[in-house]
Amino acid sequence: MTRTGRCILILALFLLSGCLGGTPAPVPTTYYTLEYPSPRPSSQVTADTVLRLEDMESPSEPAGRDILYRSGPFMRDAYRYHRWHVPPTDMVQGLLLRDIRASGLFRAVLSPAEAGTARYLLSGRVEEFLQREDQGSSLATLVISMTLVDTGGNGEIDRIVLQNTYRLAEPLGSRKPADLAKGMSAAMAHLSRELIIDIDVAINGSWSPCK
Repeated sequence: MTRTGRCILILALFLLSGCLGGTPAPVPTTYYTLEYPSPRPSSQVTADTVLRLEDMESPSEPAGRDILYRSGPFMRDAYRYHRWHVPPTDMVQGLLLRDIRASGLFRAVLSPAEAGTARYLLSGRVEEFLQREDQGSSLATLVISMTLVDTGGNGEIDRIVLQNTYRLAEPLGSRKPADLAKGMSAAMAHLSRELIIDIDVAINGSWSPCK
């Protein structure tokens, strides 16, 4: 074999080994978030008080950014190459802060990091944030427990004025992560609206209908 032939053979073997044993291109990860418009009251009655939304808690299930689904009894799996943009607990906290501010129920609504004195403290816990299968149907399931405390007024200190667990389940068009994000957005919109109504009733004894 000539020198040129040997070079061609070596090059061919090198290229073949690269095709067979090379590292495949990584699959890009797609990130999802929740999106929906804030509910706005048609007639606002603003209380001259301040509310602070405290850091939301969560069990281990929704703590990370994995998009989880219930694959069977006592089983949880995550979609590969699909993740939430931020942890679900952070998404819930940010959306509730935005929506309560937009509701006009308070003179100010503070985030956990903002300085200031607040009469009302709103705390919560994200219990469930995943996709479930129910009789052949896929559901976006959202379970959040909320507690509203009045820290002063009328001589009473640290009085719980609202405590409730909100359970939402939105049907999904498919088992794709994009449809789960859409369904979870709808569930969060309903939950936020219900919570704002309950807060209004708890502190004012009335409710201003939301659009």
